[in-house]
Amino acid sequence: MPTSYKCVLRKYQRQASRRESEDFRISIDELTTSQDVLFGDDISKEVADAAVEVETAYNNSTYVDPLKDYDIDSIVMEHIEGYKNNLITDAYYDFSKAKQNIKYHVDAVYDKNDLETNHWIFTTWFRILGTDDMEEGIIKFPEIYTKEKSFWYFEITQSAVSLHPGEEIILSRGNMISVKATVEPRECDFGYVLRIALSDVLKINKKLTNWWSTGIWKA
Repeated sequence: MPTSYKCVLRKYQRQASRRESEDFRISIDELTTSQDVLFGDDISKEVADAAVEVETAYNNSTYVDPLKDYDIDSIVMEHIEGYKNNLITDAYYDFSKAKQNIKYHVDAVYDKNDLETNHWIFTTWFRILGTDDMEEGIIKFPEIYTKEKSFWYFEITQSAVSLHPGEEIILSRGNMISVKATVEPRECDFGYVLRIALSDVLKINKKLTNWWSTGIWKA
């Protein structure tokens, strides 16, 4: 069967002082290659400047979960805290844009004598979206308003739906692209902008470069 390995690499750091012969150092140089030699200077700088955890997170790779099937594009990376700052999650499935159900391929086997895994907990939380008062229309946002570490903001140039600060909307273009956005007020000005997570921007950009620059979206 096809087999793959996922590796997490880190820069080698000495743990103790030691003597190194010249032959030993030459051997290290011969066996290692710098990233600028492998990928070029431009991408080397880009990798060095990457500070967004979402870009390098496990769910943005070609990794296939051996335990279950799911729509990887439906995963939202968001730090959510509950009562008294208790952590609820760092990521969750957004089924409003998921194109398939989650299906497990393994059975859950509980062994009360196993001291390491005899404390299973299942939890789920959800937000109900009303269907009677949901509004649909078209929206256009071809301009980038500003960029931050974790979010991009887009200038709204045309909207056939009423927008309110803090409101979450789902933007779609056919069956190819779907993304969640939050309505935010513009700084020191009238009107609103759309806030979209950087992870979603980069994910969709793999399907269609500069996807925001043209076309009208369903909201």
